[in-house]
Amino acid sequence: MLYRSIVNLIAVILSAVLVCTSCLKGDDPGPLLPEKDGIYIKGKATAFEEFSEGGMMQPAVNAATGQARQGLYEIYVAVSAGNDGFSIIEIANREQTIYGPVTREFAAIGPSGTKTNNTTVEGIIGTDAGVFTVDKDGIYHIVLDIETERYLISHVPDLEVYARFSGDEWSTTVIPLSGGFDKTNMMFKVDELSLYAGEFRIRYGGADMIGISGEDVMVYTYFGGSMTGSPEEFSLAMVPGGDTYEISDEHSGIYTCFVNWTVGEGFSATMHESSTASYPERIFVIGDGISSHTGEEAWVWELNDFEMIPVHSRSHIFWKIVWLNGSGTVRFSSAKDWEEDFGYGNEIEDGLYSLGDEDMPVPEKEGFYMITINLRSGKVTVNRPEVYLIGEPVGDWTTRNQDARVMVYDEFELLRLQKFLNGGAVRMYAWHPDGWFTHWWHTEFNVYDGNIEFRGNGPNIESVNVTAGIYIIELNFRTGNGSVERCDCSP
Repeated sequence: MLYRSIVNLIAVILSAVLVCTSCLKGDDPGPLLPEKDGIYIKGKATAFEEFSEGGMMQPAVNAATGQARQGLYEIYVAVSAGNDGFSIIEIANREQTIYGPVTREFAAIGPSGTKTNNTTVEGIIGTDAGVFTVDKDGIYHIVLDIETERYLISHVPDLEVYARFSGDEWSTTVIPLSGGFDKTNMMFKVDELSLYAGEFRIRYGGADMIGISGEDVMVYTYFGGSMTGSPEEFSLAMVPGGDTYEISDEHSGIYTCFVNWTVGEGFSATMHESSTASYPERIFVIGDGISSHTGEEAWVWELNDFEMIPVHSRSHIFWKIVWLNGSGTVRFSSAKDWEEDFGYGNEIEDGLYSLGDEDMPVPEKEGFYMITINLRSGKVTVNRPEVYLIGEPVGDWTTRNQDARVMVYDEFELLRLQKFLNGGAVRMYAWHPDGWFTHWWHTEFNVYDGNIEFRGNGPNIESVNVTAGIYIIELNFRTGNGSVERCDCSP
């Protein structure tokens, strides 16, 4: 009996070993499929090398009828040129169907309003048909019609404001791309845009719609929707085929228009009036509350260089993460002199002050703080820094994600995060607790060659790419140094 038990035990162990060996050597578990059914963009030419909800195509309205159409999908996504390409993958009940281009034709330009003037590739889809590719880096409008088995890929090199004011003919103002190609974030910008009482929409390609199956199935190439904000500054909801934006006399003026595209989020737009308000381009900080010098030297401009950073597309707001000394005061100036200087008027509530003439006291606890000045509202805030990561490395494009927050360690004079990151482009930004900024790229920065560099009012900054692994991110805003380093450690 004992002998038989031992034999049986050995047989069980050998079977388990054989099963495990088989799993290790040969069995392919297959692709990791998403839980959510839908149509996904996936490929090395995009930001979506793996399945991501940000790469899901959205149901589209048939612009030919103005009604939703079953099986019609669209997405705007950045695609790099070359043979890597991308696939369109349908996920249904944990099974995938991979679509590629059976045919590839350049669309002919049709009557105004039915085809865009941009480079457009269209054709028939099929399975086992390779990958979709493009000839130029850029943002593309990708459309799929499952019912007719057709696809369309239309290049968006620029946008335009298409406007009609007070009964005038429709006119076009181009919104060119500002900065270079980036798979995760690109911006279009135009200055000196005249807006008067009337209507306008934002579109691409010189047309309002584009056909995917002749003139029977079309998609919108313009955006409309609601307008929110003040006459000096307002945001536009960018809904494909949305209601035309209406400009009142109250909103008439000369504007700078920013249109931002973010992977997984699509387009957003802001308008900032430049005809009625003029704000300084630079703001500096000085005082014994911030300086490493003491006495009179703390108030000598030539010995102190604390320049604030402009908030992108918010010409009236400046910010800076600084080390405050726990005692003393500070003042501000737009010209590093005592002719354009100012301080605070009174404390409205904890950390919030009105601008005025008095030296502003710093918090009693020594450490890192973020100073933010809003010249339009005449307020300044002093808060503990909020710095976050965003994007594919943290698997989330929502702002103020607490799982992606870089923590403040005053005792080490560092902001630090130790975390597992997915592969992709690391993005970092500072945030204002009272919502003075509305997009993460307004206050974006990153680390290059050991130095923290800020986007400010400039174009899109270069990506910092990482492979999957555990990383330690350290930021010292006192010295301007930083690091993003992979480590063999626990998260």
